[in-house]
Amino acid sequence: MQFGAAPYPDSLFAQVTTEPVLSFHGRISLIKKLPAGCPISYGRLTTLERPTTLAVLSAGYADGIPMPFTNRAEVLIRGQRCPVVGRVTMDQLIIDVTDLSETPEAGEIATFIGTQADESISVAEFSEWGNSIPWESFCSISKRVTRVYKTFRE
Repeated sequence: MQFGAAPYPDSLFAQVTTEPVLSFHGRISLIKKLPAGCPISYGRLTTLERPTTLAVLSAGYADGIPMPFTNRAEVLIRGQRCPVVGRVTMDQLIIDVTDLSETPEAGEIATFIGTQADESISVAEFSEWGNSIPWESFCSISKRVTRVYKTFRE
């Protein structure tokens, strides 16, 4: 509960209101436009069905992004949900940013857990995409990920 994640719904502690205090972010390292019919990622697991703008994120399973995110999860870019496409790799994750009103740029923040604008991805949702539970997700964010600690004063 110290990270703001509620325990199992039938737990006595589930009645306690919590506020998330952990967020998990990466950065866009590359933007690429590809034509329909183009296979992407390891094993050519995904073939693009339309002309697509992709963002490659500098985070993968070595950082704590679960392998089951492959073609399943979403990431926040500019406060909008963007789907993961292709296989999660050790150091990278590919997302479809075609439907954003403006194409993002390399260096922009991608949010895996947390809030951007009015949209949020909770650790519970992140964990569900990863076939996991929040506590495993917390433990899986590796030492490679930079930690930023903030102190809040009233």
